[in-house]
Amino acid sequence: MLDSLISYYLLNEYTKEKLKPIDRVDIVVGIPSYNNAGTIGKVVSQVGRGLRAHFPRLKSLILNSVGGSTDGTRDVVRRTPVPEGIQMLSVAYEGIPGKGSALRTVFEAADLLQARFCIVTDADSQSITPEWVKSLGDPIYLRNYGYTTPYYLRDKYDGTITNALVYPLTSALYGQRIRQPIGGDFGMSKGLLKNFIYTRDWDWYPDVCKFGVDIWMTTTAICEGFRICQSSLGTKVHDIKDPSMDLGPMFRQVVGTMFGLMRKYEVKWKAVKKSQPIYVAEESHIDEIRDLKIGIRKMIDQFHAGFQQYSELWREILEEDNFQALS
Repeated sequence: MLDSLISYYLLNEYTKEKLKPIDRVDIVVGIPSYNNAGTIGKVVSQVGRGLRAHFPRLKSLILNSVGGSTDGTRDVVRRTPVPEGIQMLSVAYEGIPGKGSALRTVFEAADLLQARFCIVTDADSQSITPEWVKSLGDPIYLRNYGYTTPYYLRDKYDGTITNALVYPLTSALYGQRIRQPIGGDFGMSKGLLKNFIYTRDWDWYPDVCKFGVDIWMTTTAICEGFRICQSSLGTKVHDIKDPSMDLGPMFRQVVGTMFGLMRKYEVKWKAVKKSQPIYVAEESHIDEIRDLKIGIRKMIDQFHAGFQQYSELWREILEEDNFQALS
């Protein structure tokens, strides 16, 4: 059966051969990774325990989609024990290097194996528990949701791009207050998977193949009419990026994707008149949030450098009073 379908996917030959004996599964949990040897073992272990505890009667596959890692990430995955009956596979993806390309391999494998739903999670998560699998999967499997987004407890300085831009703009444009549109841990239905795979956005927007993929998934789910809920996962502890460090590439990829989708879904957002809250499942966590230390001095220096470089452009954009106040 797989032989007749496999030519429709962009999976490489190694991945195709590894998937053939599996034939069919109920759940695929995808873990995209790049040089995550220090954290991915725990992620795989917790996912395995979650699948065994919460979906014991379903056939499951943990799929690590890795791109050019040189730190032995795949070896760590292969050595990590998982409960009996849960299959595990680590494969290298094809295409533009980036998270989106890694996830496309996961989506195509899940569709090829006729999975009933799919979960994806970050490879650098240090706070993942087996309950995350339940929280992300149950709304899809039991309550007919099409897309589950994470709802974390985070330090106010963690998630710079999310807090300052992606959350408010997504809420304003599309009318749905999804607190973590680019959170990294998601659940999705079989129907949404097919929508992801067969769209041409992967070709039209190269940033979707990189860090633009999360906002692309969330915006697509909203605008294509899938039921969405948020799942409370407690504290998100991961390899935190200091806001004072260079977030330029991620910023460009996320924002570039958002603007591309604004063109695609112009009719949708122009019809939006107000925003509405989105249901949060299992909102009961009492966790300590790890304080994030940031480089204030470096942020100020970078702001001064930016003003020196772009002040004439800012003068054109801003009202004169605002520009003078900024100066």
